[in-house]
Amino acid sequence: MLVSIVLLVASAVAFGWLGARLHHGGGAAGLLEVGVALLLAFLLGIPGHEAIHALAFRILGKRPQFGFGVRSLMPYFYVTCPGSYFSRNQYLASVLAPLVVLDLVGLALLVPAATAVFGLALLIINTSGSAGDVWMAGLLAQCPTWLQVEDTRGGFTAWAPAQYASQAPHRPIGLNPWVMAWIAGWLGAWLACLVAGAFVILLVAAGHPGASIRVGPLLLTDAVPMGRRGLHVQLLPLTVLAGIAGAILTVGFARFRSATRR
Repeated sequence: MLVSIVLLVASAVAFGWLGARLHHGGGAAGLLEVGVALLLAFLLGIPGHEAIHALAFRILGKRPQFGFGVRSLMPYFYVTCPGSYFSRNQYLASVLAPLVVLDLVGLALLVPAATAVFGLALLIINTSGSAGDVWMAGLLAQCPTWLQVEDTRGGFTAWAPAQYASQAPHRPIGLNPWVMAWIAGWLGAWLACLVAGAFVILLVAAGHPGASIRVGPLLLTDAVPMGRRGLHVQLLPLTVLAGIAGAILTVGFARFRSATRR
């Protein structure tokens, strides 16, 4: 869940910034247009995501099976190939195929102004919805290429071929509890700093309408041109600053907790 939230925020910031640069910051979309775009992106993107997984499995000569489930009151679709074995690189390709293909489609739709809102919605929905795929790919990328992978409904099972049975790979970083505690702490602090930073910017902008807000050389907001009320928030530098502040808070909290335990 935390990885999905981070990908949601990161994709919205990065692709939103790209869309603004492509269209020179013009033409804000209405609430109805954004809502329809998000709904269509969800209805088309989620089945399309799983269909690309299935197509990748078929290209590799496997027989994919579709399924549906509910987890934490949230419905989800999945594709699995029980009893099928892949090389590490084959499984990596099939896991990442929907993220790459649909994000390329979203980027293509982001270029024309007529489809930019739908393209941005598809990019955000697909990228944030690929959290599980990104997580599995991150684990597998740390493993040797000779690893054999069996796809399962809940993820995958990794096997060592007989000739490599004595060469047990190290535990991937994503399965190390100590490392995961640090990563989860930083991600939580990053999101908290991002929300707090946006709130502070709104307070400062309300007290100084029309003024630009900077932190050193970084421009966080600038006034809306042509006499219109409002401000442009530069999300990319705000996100970077929130990440740095989150890292400082995480290290500081760890040191404080270590000191209090002595």
